[in-house]
Amino acid sequence: MVMPNIVEFSRFKKTENELSKIIASDGEPPDNGKMEARVTRIETIIQTLATKEDLAKMDGGLRSEVSSLETRMHKEFHNMTWKLLGGASALVTAVYFIAINTK
Repeated sequence: MVMPNIVEFSRFKKTENELSKIIASDGEPPDNGKMEARVTRIETIIQTLATKEDLAKMDGGLRSEVSSLETRMHKEFHNMTWKLLGGASALVTAVYFIAINTK
């Protein structure tokens, strides 16, 4: 019976030459010359990211802005509703007046 899910571990084994290179470099991973540039780029990006304190400051400001916006929208919808009701009642009155007087 052949087991198809068995991994061939021999391809993961390091050669003696590769192991000696790692041991000679004090166990540090090999550097292909781009490591410093990558680390520098990561360090500059990390400095621009927001911290928990920054987010907490923004949260308070956003909550007050949203609350203010909610209040303004509620007032505007209220006013708009009464304008629509006034216009609709004026139309109903006009249609009624025309219907009664055009016999």
